[in-house]
Order: sequence, then C-alpha cells, then structure tokens
Amino acid sequence: ARLKTQVFALAGQKDRTVIDSCGRHMALARVLSRCGSELSYYKSAAENPGFIDKAGVQIAQFKQAGMTPEALESAVGGLSGAAREKAEDLLKIYSGYCAELEGKYMDGEDETADMLERLPRSGLMENTSVFVYGFDMITEELRGTITALASCARDCFVFVCADPSDAFAPVKDSLLRLQKSLLQAEHPAEILWLKGDQHPVAPEIRHMQEQLLSASPLPYQGECPGIRLTVAPNAYTEMHIIAENMLLENRAGVPFSEMVLVTDGAPATLSMARSVLSSYMIPLYTAQKLPAVSHGLSRFLLASLRFLESGAQEEMLDIVRSSYFPVEE
Repeated sequence: ARLKTQVFALAGQKDRTVIDSCGRHMALARVLSRCGSELSYYKSAAENPGFIDKAGVQIAQFKQAGMTPEALESAVGGLSGAAREKAEDLLKIYSGYCAELEGKYMDGEDETADMLERLPRSGLMENTSVFVYGFDMITEELRGTITALASCARDCFVFVCADPSDAFAPVKDSLLRLQKSLLQAEHPAEILWLKGDQHPVAPEIRHMQEQLLSASPLPYQGECPGIRLTVAPNAYTEMHIIAENMLLENRAGVPFSEMVLVTDGAPATLSMARSVLSSYMIPLYTAQKLPAVSHGLSRFLLASLRFLESGAQEEMLDIVRSSYFPVEE
C-alpha cells in the first residue's frame, strides 16, 4: 500500500474509482443479475449468497496470474465435459465483471497493475537496494511486483524460509518461476541456499527433523532416549511434569536458555506456564509480538513530544510511568 501511494504521488494514477471487496461484490451481483440465466454448470449455485464470494476470489486469482478473459476463452477450447461447462460459466462472469469496471472502476489487482506500469518513470527505485521477505511462497502477483522492482532498482534480495527438501517443493517452484521471470526481464538472478548451523542433536531428533515434513516419512529403527511421551490427566499436571523435567535437565548440565517450551499460545496456557515455572524458580521468556509503543522508551519519547506541544498533565504522568523518566533522589 505504501509503495502504491509513493508511485502514484510521483507518476500519477488512472482517473478511476478504486473499489474494495464490497464494491467487487456489488459489481458481481449486477453481472449475475444479467447473465445468471445464461449459466449452465453454476446456474443453481449462482443464487446462493456465498457464490459471489467464491466468484470474487476466482476472479482475483485470474488477475493475479495474468489470465485475461481472452486468454481464458482460448483455454476453454481445450476442455471438455463438466470442466468446459465450468470454464464457460466463469468466462461469462469474468467478462461481464471486466465490462462492468471498464473505464469507471478498478479493483486492487487493477490498481497494482497500474502501479507497476508507472513504477519505472516514477524514479522511486533508482539507486536503491530492495529487500523482500516475510512470506511463505511467492504468489504470481508478488512475482510481478518483485520483477518490476528488480528491473528498476540497483539490486534486489529475496529471502524465503525453506530448504532444498521435497517438503518445500511449492516454495522452490515459486522461486524458479521468479528466477525465470527475472531472466526474461534481462535481470541476472541466482538462487542461493544458506548453510544452516548443524547443532549436535540426538540421532532420533535428527531423524524427526528430516522426516517430519516428508511425503512418505520413514520410521526410526533405533532407540529413542531423546524423546519422551507423557499423558497427563489435565493441563495443570502436564505443566508441572514439564517443569520437573526441565529441572532434571538443568541439573544434568543443560542451561535453561537452551530449553524451549512450545504451547498452543492461548492466554490461559501462557498464564499457567508463568505461574508453574516461577514456582520452580525456572526463568521464562515469552516470545510474543507486541506493538512498538508498548516499549517504555517509545512511550517516553512520544509522551515527551506530546507534552512539549500541549503541556498537559496526563502527558507528564505518562512520561513518569514509562520507567525512563530521570528521577533523582
């Protein structure tokens, strides 16, 4: 969203109204009111309120993949039976939707396409390094965006959480499609796999790491002293058993900093873990995402700026409560 705003501010924007999901639903409802009787496979389903949602998702996927109504019409000719009926119905809906928006409106996918078209002449990416991260797989829409950014920037780095195993085949395939797209745009692209740290672990744990996400996991043939299974009567007893085992491991030489407790993340579970582990004198750090303003330093700086502007007493109190107020005895 920020990228679109900056590009449009520098290079202009089409004079069309941008519609959200509600606008897309309204446009599809008008299309179905006109062509609903002409549908074959989806004729009865089109009367279902949930059909518009599913049709909207399908149209968004078409646009993100670069599938135009003309391309879909060409693909219909190679189908037969029920698949052809489905595709023909979708073609009628898709074509009607595009005609409904033509010259007046554009949805999110159209807005992204307009932004990518204007990106080169905006000059926004000149002499910049682009870093892309924070996703599981590169979608078609993201692939187009990265290709456009890489073609304008000095260099572009894409980070993906994956490894060369078959468990991440969809991610690897999306990377290969991105590489192909970049090469077609005459932008050199290379896929590098970083070598992870090989921590010394028990053989059974190493086997579990390698086989857990495999399509056909192989059973481990040896003994499993590093894995224990316990069935507790309730969650509270389970947490006490966990704490006792953590103490035993700590006395055997494993520091608490090397232990990880994985839970379902529910607030009640976290509260119970804090209570039980503290009773065993076990330190606990909870990995939770918190807003930046929850940090005392952020609170102190923001409250200070507001106090300088307004001089309000409540802002001074917020400064004092931030724990960064320089109190002297």
